[in-house]
Amino acid sequence: MPGFQVIALTLPGMVNPAVAIAATRAGGLGVLDLEYTRDKMLAANALKKLGQYTKGEFGLKLNSADAKFFNEVVSDLPGRLTAVILTFSEVQKLRRQVQTLHRQKRMVWLETTTKEQAEVGESLGVDGIIAKGHEAGGRVGEETIFILLQNLLKHVSLPVFAQGGVGVHSAAACYAAGAAGVVLDWQLALVKESPLPEAVKARIALTDGSETVCLGSTLGERYRIYARPNLAVVTRVQHTERELAEHESLQPHHVLARW
Repeated sequence: MPGFQVIALTLPGMVNPAVAIAATRAGGLGVLDLEYTRDKMLAANALKKLGQYTKGEFGLKLNSADAKFFNEVVSDLPGRLTAVILTFSEVQKLRRQVQTLHRQKRMVWLETTTKEQAEVGESLGVDGIIAKGHEAGGRVGEETIFILLQNLLKHVSLPVFAQGGVGVHSAAACYAAGAAGVVLDWQLALVKESPLPEAVKARIALTDGSETVCLGSTLGERYRIYARPNLAVVTRVQHTERELAEHESLQPHHVLARW
């Protein structure tokens, strides 16, 4: 692996390896993101294409909470798949998955949003930490990428990769801060290899980042999503979140049980 690694994730929920193929050919590490995928056949076909059209190493991202899908996918992985990114979940489940992947001689990187999660990963023997900052899409924490990155570099001895708000200049800042690399995902949404429809690309090209919101903050599980004005589904989710927060505030024993 290079001294400073550029990791390119395919877009979540879209089982298309084109971006990962292009990234690997360009000297980075292309990673097929299967976090929100449940179709074993789609996953297998995408991995086959990724191996067929590249000569270098590549990676995979999995939702560690879904043990069944994890077991189905990792039972037959290509030889050049060298790294697997796992999302954070229940510790015992993570321990088993890390052990499984290490027996296959694959590196394991744990995606984290807090120092505490990174320390759990270090105790489990993972090979690196993905520091996912508040600016990133999907599940995020409270800290922006530069605060989180510095926090993790101070408290864990593993290589730390920065994800969230990474651009041309901020990638250099991550390098200067001591990061082992950066993770790109939606920054690559407009490249020619992106599988997004042209109408969606045109809308994304007009955005500046202010069109996103974080949901779930009051429930302890934050997700950053796209939210254009008057998008009905976002309004409904925000309303549901308020109702759940009110319900839990009236039943503190439920909140304690959840933690």
